[in-house]
Amino acid sequence: MGLICGLLCLLSIAAPAFAQQQEQSSEQTDLFEMPIEELLEIEISVASKKPEPQLEAPGVVVVVPRNEFELYGDRNLHQLLQRQPSVYTRGSYLYPHNLVSFRGNMPTHLDLHTLILINGRPIRDSAFGGDNFPLYMTYPLASLGGVEIIRGPGSVLYGTNAFTGVVNLKSRSIPDKPEISISSMAGSHGYYDTTLSLGGRAGGFGYVADVLTSGQQGFSYSMVDDTGTYDSMNDRIKSVSATTHLERGGFTFDAFASNLEIFY
Repeated sequence: MGLICGLLCLLSIAAPAFAQQQEQSSEQTDLFEMPIEELLEIEISVASKKPEPQLEAPGVVVVVPRNEFELYGDRNLHQLLQRQPSVYTRGSYLYPHNLVSFRGNMPTHLDLHTLILINGRPIRDSAFGGDNFPLYMTYPLASLGGVEIIRGPGSVLYGTNAFTGVVNLKSRSIPDKPEISISSMAGSHGYYDTTLSLGGRAGGFGYVADVLTSGQQGFSYSMVDDTGTYDSMNDRIKSVSATTHLERGGFTFDAFASNLEIFY
């Protein structure tokens, strides 16, 4: 078994336009009911680091809204990305569930050609630069208002790792009144997950936070080595993760922490 821990904290100044866009996202209209003219005017920020209509963005950009990944029942970010055209999710014996490839580009075990952003800020692990499976497997989807995906190079804007694709995780909008909710699900092979979500405004602060605990027993493996020793184990996965997004004036703060135990 392997134990992986990740911790991320980001602090930056957000443009007023970005805050305005988050407020608009709280009133998302069902995309299937929107006329084509409005669909072409959906604003994104991942292609140019500024809000702009998707039609005018200088890149092949797809926006996955919250209602879509809720409708499909995606359990994690790995599954969400696996559903997207020209995106291939893979893993290896050394780094399971660690690769999100654009247009078939998978050169190594490490996820070095896809860059993950949280609200526009690049995320790179400090050890090898491409250990992304804690994000893919444990980032709470309940904390997201949507996901922006660029299919194509983004290194001019974002630097290292944005070689063939960029994935921007956008926090859900902050509610005007305090809210708290809890949800759970269970499935085959001992799967479970429970998410606690809260958000609101206090004084000049706005906040949203989500805590996720999840796991799965997985398939059972039995084996005998060359000395005749018998053993068995399960490809189980178990994790606890949390994310928070804070706003005050023009400042924003994002944090993500994950404790992941995974079979390899």
